[in-house]
Amino acid sequence: MKRETGQRGFSLIEMMVVLGILVVVLAIVLPALNAARTAARKSATQSLMNGLQTASSQFTLSERRVPGYFGMQSMADNANTTRGFTTMDNIILDLAGGFTQAARNAPGDACSLGTNPNAVIEVGPTTTDTVRVSLSAIGSSRAIAGVQTKAYFQPDKRYFAAQCINPTKKRASVNPDHLAMPAVIDAFGHPILAWAEDERIAPGREFAAHNGSQRARFYWTPNAAFLTATGLGEFGANQTDTLNGSLLGVSGSAVNLETMAAVFGNPNSPDPSNANVPTESRGKLIFHSAGANGVYLGRRERGGRVAMATGGALQYTTGKDWANDGSFDDIFLVGGN
Repeated sequence: MKRETGQRGFSLIEMMVVLGILVVVLAIVLPALNAARTAARKSATQSLMNGLQTASSQFTLSERRVPGYFGMQSMADNANTTRGFTTMDNIILDLAGGFTQAARNAPGDACSLGTNPNAVIEVGPTTTDTVRVSLSAIGSSRAIAGVQTKAYFQPDKRYFAAQCINPTKKRASVNPDHLAMPAVIDAFGHPILAWAEDERIAPGREFAAHNGSQRARFYWTPNAAFLTATGLGEFGANQTDTLNGSLLGVSGSAVNLETMAAVFGNPNSPDPSNANVPTESRGKLIFHSAGANGVYLGRRERGGRVAMATGGALQYTTGKDWANDGSFDDIFLVGGN
């Protein structure tokens, strides 16, 4: 006859109860952990953007101009729509340098350039407006091949990298050297945009234009490399997707210009003769992170859904702060003043 040991296994019902409790706990804990991680990354991104703002202000005080090596008319040249040299690239040239008189030395394909410590690339918005840069010298204040640079901004390697290291998550560019040019990356893994105002425009000009053929305060073309990317950043976001992409991602569309005026216009500065148009911008230089979803002013976000329901573009409205009222998870910071 068997002896009772006093031990028994779990019944099926008991195991199901335990599993049910675990599912409930995970359902509570995981969103909280994700929210905490998102908040931490948002804080790190804001800190990075504050660093860019501080460096830009220091540059402006020292040089008496907003950072940007090439003028906005060159940056807004229609050729730059596909060349892929961005406003942030232009700013980094002034803030972090790396200029050299050495000859271009960029062997290998575009993606291998970003990891080549000896690479000297040639960058610029047009074929005639270019400068040579030593990738290893960006952020250094030492003289490089006869050129002395002031390093106002010393990029943290965590947030400064050539996107073509991953060829499926990169800017759109026909120029291989621009693919190798490191981009400022936010804590979510997505490039940070910069929007620079054309300060030489006459009063009464349009607020936004696609390129420099029409003078305006802000131009879309200098950021076309990121806004027309079909796979960008950590998530490989398609900015041009008509359902899930960016409100700024449709090349040549009037939607871009209306949205730019709505977001970059000062919400408290409407035109006295037309309240649907801003007379002043938020600032001379605006830094713009896509936020957690990796899409700049995403169509799926609350503000994007509003825009899609009213013709596809955001509308400038007096007192309506599209950039900071929670309509988008994007992060904006004004600098350079």
